[in-house]
Amino acid sequence: MNPEDFLRLVGDLLKVSNLTEDAAMGETSGWDSMRHLDMIFALEEKLGASIPPDMMGELVSFKSLLAYFQQHGAVAHG
Repeated sequence: MNPEDFLRLVGDLLKVSNLTEDAAMGETSGWDSMRHLDMIFALEEKLGASIPPDMMGELVSFKSLLAYFQQHGAVAHG
């Protein structure tokens, strides 16, 4: 998956249209803690990469999510 597709996937999972690379929980309308957890679990399932529970609270921006999944080989470096 490329970064642009990952951005669209995260936006779809959060039900946020026109999500930008600067999006972050609490700063982006619709991205609250409940949607965050739902999105994390869906990303793990769709991308086949696990996020340790202690990391879930750190991955609260699109950029941090992208970096994590790139580091774990689920998203290509763009």
